[in-house]
Amino acid sequence: MNLYSAGNALLEIEYAGEVGTGSGPTLEFYALVAENLRTLQPQLFRASTPGGMLYPQPYDPHWLRRADEQGSQQILERFRLLGQVVAKCIIDNRLVDIQLHPAFWRSVLGSAPLSQQWLRSVDPELHSSLENIRDMDADKLEGLCIDFTMPGHPSIELKPGGAGYSLNGSNREEYLHRVAEVALVEAVAPQINAFRTAFKELLPLETCRIWSEQELSFIIVGSSVQDDAFWCIDHLAANIKAHHGYTTDSRCFKDLMNFLSELSAENRRNFLMFATGAPTLPIGGFSGLKPPLTVVKKEAPSAPLTADDFMPSVMTCANYLKLPEYSSAEMLKQKLHLAMREGQCAFLLS
Repeated sequence: MNLYSAGNALLEIEYAGEVGTGSGPTLEFYALVAENLRTLQPQLFRASTPGGMLYPQPYDPHWLRRADEQGSQQILERFRLLGQVVAKCIIDNRLVDIQLHPAFWRSVLGSAPLSQQWLRSVDPELHSSLENIRDMDADKLEGLCIDFTMPGHPSIELKPGGAGYSLNGSNREEYLHRVAEVALVEAVAPQINAFRTAFKELLPLETCRIWSEQELSFIIVGSSVQDDAFWCIDHLAANIKAHHGYTTDSRCFKDLMNFLSELSAENRRNFLMFATGAPTLPIGGFSGLKPPLTVVKKEAPSAPLTADDFMPSVMTCANYLKLPEYSSAEMLKQKLHLAMREGQCAFLLS
């Protein structure tokens, strides 16, 4: 990304040994990068942020800033990569499954400081625990044996020598303030700064101020696969095209619409990865795909082979699904599930 992300030229990815080009391989590249950033160790993001949104995992900021610590430098390098990827996806109008929390964007843009109330949406369990401490009788606090370190992260002190201070009625407000401040700001500041530095090398921060923090969280992610409105028969039939052997009245096309409308969230992602190269839909669902998803008949050779002997195939660069005219809805279901499971991560058609 250091070599190829700079400049305004559209970035497209090809894989060695594969002839496929265009948006499909490129979107799959971004999807694989996103998956690795979410799952690699050391952990980059909190595990408990609601709605699948991403907010940095807190680390001791002094440790993160030490150049001689391999683990800390890995974390910061990956946040730099994340900044490059997100900026390039915005510039190139690509989808990538990285939904950064609005609080993250607020910190990146520096639009306003984060208050304690932001903790409710970033870490509801921690926020609830702090509210319980706020409401607790002062004489019971000392019995909790809580020191001034970050809950769940004893290596992160809330103030110098924090492990030697105990929570009590007189320092309760200080404790509550410091937990929120460290969780939302201080223990994630080096990561956010690394992201910001890489991001603004490609895209000026001022350019992004036309969007709200909530809009920035969705702009490169598109529509959630959890949104059933984009997977109902009416939306599918209105926005998926039938051509070259099929019409919207064709039995096999209708079987496909029924199949898609019944998919689980996980299989929706699998279908989109197979058909488009990205695991999510653009804003607006299937109506946002450019070009629209088009279903055409994949003709079977002469007897004794029939359509049931062949698999569906796709041209991801054109959102083009080549579907044999299967003998039944059950056969279509079997073949598509197999294609969705086995037909990813290879681009063998030019």
